[in-house]
Amino acid sequence: METISWSNVLHRIDEDRKINFIAEVITPLHVLGVEAFIMHLEETGVKCKGFILVVAHESSGIILSEKAIHSDRYSNIEHYFWEQDDRKQDSGVGFCAGLKKDKGKGNTLYYASPFRPSVNKIPDVMRIRKDDRLRAVITEEGTASYLTTPYSFEKCKAIGWKVKDYVRFFWQGMIRNRFYEFKLGRKGKLESFTLLKKHDGKYLRNDLCVKQFQKLLANKSIDNHYSVYENAVVILPSLLYEAGVISEREDLEIYKKIRSALPKDQFVVKPHPRETDMDAYSALDGIIEKESKVSAEEIFATLSVKPKCVIGDTGTAMVNIAVLYGIKTIAINKLINRDILCQKDYFDGYNKVFGDIVSIPNTWDELETILKEL
Repeated sequence: METISWSNVLHRIDEDRKINFIAEVITPLHVLGVEAFIMHLEETGVKCKGFILVVAHESSGIILSEKAIHSDRYSNIEHYFWEQDDRKQDSGVGFCAGLKKDKGKGNTLYYASPFRPSVNKIPDVMRIRKDDRLRAVITEEGTASYLTTPYSFEKCKAIGWKVKDYVRFFWQGMIRNRFYEFKLGRKGKLESFTLLKKHDGKYLRNDLCVKQFQKLLANKSIDNHYSVYENAVVILPSLLYEAGVISEREDLEIYKKIRSALPKDQFVVKPHPRETDMDAYSALDGIIEKESKVSAEEIFATLSVKPKCVIGDTGTAMVNIAVLYGIKTIAINKLINRDILCQKDYFDGYNKVFGDIVSIPNTWDELETILKEL
């Protein structure tokens, strides 16, 4: 995959007025979300031409490869590693101040990303395409698509924030970005295409998006050795310890206890793709899938027999798997001692939003009852 600069992207947009689609992605799930939206557009008669720009993760760098791209499902979309510049810009407020509702003229230009609409990049594009109708689209990010978990005061202190950091966060996160998103929505320029949609205060399966995800995943070719997941109890831990959410590996102790209640050949651990301490899982004495960077969603799509259930803590994959395949998913986060929780409201937000989708036992006895019923 080649690298492209933002200035080159803008040049291409200026030169080729048929380009109508730009997207940013970091993870394989982001790719699926963007591609699902492209397929949806194409099925509704929109011919997409443009770019998917692979962005570096803030701590892990580039974590995507071309294997994560399903380019055979669409045409005229190019993929590049994005060579981001260090320019400090804050053009979002001025851009929003001049936003007007569409009058039905001009071509539609889609700018899709799994995070908040770009405060600086979208204005860059629309200065070139002044006559086009903007559609900023929020695609699937995972749990962050539905949860707002601002930095806690404890975490800010732990990572060494200074006064200027708090000021910048307050301005960008609490004022500028919210104003920007509000204005885009108010002017009919913001939409979302995610696996869940909100209805009467609850998140429900969004069949339109789910259908496109299933199409993408069903065509993925995977190796035969993934059959170990068939009819198994699969552990999908997230990065609670590495991310500083918990101060001790109590989650591992709970997984050990679960392991002791299950036959060995029915217990498979799939560590998080960015996990760095794989050896920690050897104590679970089960099948540890250490090599695979393929997502659980992709693996499960092509299994002849689906897993019995999936157990994790607050992972995105558990929600996706429940929504996509109807597999029972269980979150253990209520069994983790709150005294080791560094962000006190972290689990509460997840449980409130996804409690109707993921089973969340309050006690070990409740979990043991669920395991016995498998």
